[in-house]
Amino acid sequence: MKRRDFIQKLIVSGFLLFDGSVLAKNLYIVNEEVKLRFYVASDGHYGQSNTPYKEYHSALIEKMNQFHLLYPASFVVLNGDVIDVKHDEKQYLTSAFNTYNNFEMDFYVTKGNHDQVSADFWRETWGYPQNHDFTIRNTAFLLGTTSNEKGDYLCPDLNWFKTKLNLYRHYDYIFIFLHITPNDWTKYGVKCTEFLNLIDNHKNIKAIFNGHDHNQDGIKFYNNIPFMFDGRFGGSWGTDYRGFRVVEILNNGIIQTYMMNPDEKIKQYRLEQA
Repeated sequence: MKRRDFIQKLIVSGFLLFDGSVLAKNLYIVNEEVKLRFYVASDGHYGQSNTPYKEYHSALIEKMNQFHLLYPASFVVLNGDVIDVKHDEKQYLTSAFNTYNNFEMDFYVTKGNHDQVSADFWRETWGYPQNHDFTIRNTAFLLGTTSNEKGDYLCPDLNWFKTKLNLYRHYDYIFIFLHITPNDWTKYGVKCTEFLNLIDNHKNIKAIFNGHDHNQDGIKFYNNIPFMFDGRFGGSWGTDYRGFRVVEILNNGIIQTYMMNPDEKIKQYRLEQA
């Protein structure tokens, strides 16, 4: 990613927000201050023709594992478009699953519009349904599908989210992962008014993570809820770097997040240790 002339840094809704991988040379992370850390990466498009998709996946996993050694994370979410639409579901989804087993941390996936597989095969591959959730201490993570076997662009399952948001209404933090953003503020977003009204009533939703728009790696706000875009690590178009998002809940309650160009941060660490 090209160097930027400034760093945008501000606190909004309890978040310390940073703008871009420029922080590779400016952010100094102290592990002792971090209560919980996780990574988000999107749009691997395993199997896409005319792309070195195996190399993209191997590079992400290698770099993320290296970063994990320096700054340990509890898990990574691969936020949709695991595979590419033009390929056989069993061959490529199974291959992607086997590739992700090389992560040195837990991993979870969401279903995107290019993941055109049946709900049964999705569950068979990953061991959980298309809409699923898990918790770590007093933090809930909700991962929802925004597509179907035909690849249609869909709004999140409103009834499922109503149930889960009610279940976790007393938790300190809720994070939501959706491949397609539920608002039409990007070229490929879908306006989901009922879903937006629903989340507006749950003040413990701290962020919603989106992929799908490969050239988006920033943050947009809907009534003080940050929607965080994850760029891409695969595919044939998008951001001019292949990175991942880091999210850290600090001991003082502040949450900070940044997009990471892993080559720059690892290079910085090695220089510091030399």
